[in-house]
Amino acid sequence: MGAIRPVSILVGMHHAMTPIALENFATLGYIGPWFGYAAIGWIMAFGVSFALSYVFVVKMDTGKKEPAADVAVPAKRAEGGFSAEIGAPAKGIVVPMKEIKDDVFSCGVLGACIGVEPAEGRIVAPADGKIVQVADTLHAIGIQAGPMEIIIHVGIDTVSMNGDGFESKVKQGQMVRKGEELLLIDLKKIADAGHPATVITVVTNTHEFAEVRQAAVGNVEAGATLLKVGK
Repeated sequence: MGAIRPVSILVGMHHAMTPIALENFATLGYIGPWFGYAAIGWIMAFGVSFALSYVFVVKMDTGKKEPAADVAVPAKRAEGGFSAEIGAPAKGIVVPMKEIKDDVFSCGVLGACIGVEPAEGRIVAPADGKIVQVADTLHAIGIQAGPMEIIIHVGIDTVSMNGDGFESKVKQGQMVRKGEELLLIDLKKIADAGHPATVITVVTNTHEFAEVRQAAVGNVEAGATLLKVGK
């Protein structure tokens, strides 16, 4: 069975676990010497889909976990010289991964990430790419940017706002350029609802790169380099 890529899982996220389960159970007819390794892959795919469902659909009580280090995540070394810079999705103050107030992000469950505490309600594309998912509640957007699979997640627990205070400027399948407007958000409405407005940038396929490294501290402008990614 080929690898199940996180951004592929984003499409049809409301039913993410169903197709994965069907595909995996269908392969049970091929049990052989490598079944143990395949089973590990299935478990990992299920875990990723479950976590991504959390981002695009619901908020769960994740319990207490050990915090991860700041973003400087070594990953599987790969052939080639790919390198890229991911821009800040908003103007504001950088929040290191371990300081994000949600364990799903601060523990790196979805991959290396970083936050920005926004100073204004304009959210922009962190890189050139294709919009592969826009959450129904408009709080999260998935982008395929070359080999990078990126989620922009606006706020903590903002899924419960059901899109109130969020205005999408893009749609699924649209190509965007770095710095192009993705969302307009109402920071006052988010604050009044009792949620942090932290805008989180996640590289969901971190494991495919040699490193995903934090490249900014303090105040940043929208579009300024926030993460550096390399193979």
